Order: sequence, then C-alpha cells, then structure tokens
Amino acid sequence: MATIRKNILKWVKEVEDFRKKNTECRDLLQKIKNLENQKTVIHSKLHNEEYQNQEEFHELNFKISQIAQEKREADKAYEDMMGNKFAEFKKTYQSIYEMAINQDGIDKNTLNHVLNVFTQLKENKISYNQGTNLGLKYIENKFDLPEDFFNYLPE
Repeated sequence: MATIRKNILKWVKEVEDFRKKNTECRDLLQKIKNLENQKTVIHSKLHNEEYQNQEEFHELNFKISQIAQEKREADKAYEDMMGNKFAEFKKTYQSIYEMAINQDGIDKNTLNHVLNVFTQLKENKISYNQGTNLGLKYIENKFDLPEDFFNYLPE
C-alpha cells in the first residue's frame, strides 16, 4: 500500500512541477484562463438587458463561438501534452490523474484523506461502507455541511 501512495504522490508532484516549469504548459494554461475570462465577459454582455442592438448581439454570439472553439483546441492541446508526458500515471490511476491535471490542480488534503482511507480499506482495517462514510464525513466537514446532509451507509 505504501508503494501505491508513494507513486501517486510522486506523480502528482511531477505534474505540479511540470505545470510550473514547462513554458509551453504554462503558456497553454494561461491561454485557457484568458479565453475563459473573455468568454465570461462576453457572456455577461449577452445577458445584459440593455443590449437591444441585434447586430451587436449577433457579433457577440459569433465572438463567443470563436472563443469557445479556440478554448476547446487549447484544452485538447493541454490534455494531449499532459497525456503524453504522464501516460503511465493516466493509465494506472486515471481519476487521480484527471484531478491532478485539472487547471486548478488537486487538493492535497483531499488526496491525502482518500489515500489514507484507501490504505485502511486495502489493509482490511475498515469496510467499504466505513470507507465511504469516512469520505462523506470528510466532505461534510470540509464544506461545513449540515450533519444530516448525506445518507450514510450501514457499517
């Protein structure tokens, strides 16, 4: 179990380092962020009731379509770059890989919690239901949800 945890943490660190140090990766992430911001600005203009001019409305719709296409292309380039660089991580632990390459990165506290519960489960220290309940309780505490927010599994 320690090996799985160690490998996952190593790969997550490598992804973080690559995102910080690789110029092409940083540029793509910045481009994606800028395009998302542009899209948000135009989207807010489109939903502004003061826009009665149909021509301008159509121009904004066209512009938002162009930005969305450019963002899809940048997202794909980023995903391809990361998939090629971290193919083994993607193949072995796809869900964790996807969280790690997410533009916001991965929440380390949540990752450590998941790995701790996973280790306890694999070492037969807890049941599947207990592990699920620990995850629900973690989310409940993290997001300050009411105690009865989730329906816990019978242990």
